[in-house]
Amino acid sequence: MLYRLFNLCTYYFWLANQRIEGREGYERILYVSLATFVLVFALECVVFWKLLKKANRDRED
Repeated sequence: MLYRLFNLCTYYFWLANQRIEGREGYERILYVSLATFVLVFALECVVFWKLLKKANRDRED
């Protein structure tokens, strides 16, 4: 999970280096990469939490 997030952020920073148009372009890509990092991390945490709850419920039965 963390490996995929690291790859995603690395890709965005690579993209930022390709398209830098001054400081504003770099900051925009930085904010987009941070927002994507948080979004993907939250989504994977929700999926993991639901799978964990399901496993606990199945174990109790």
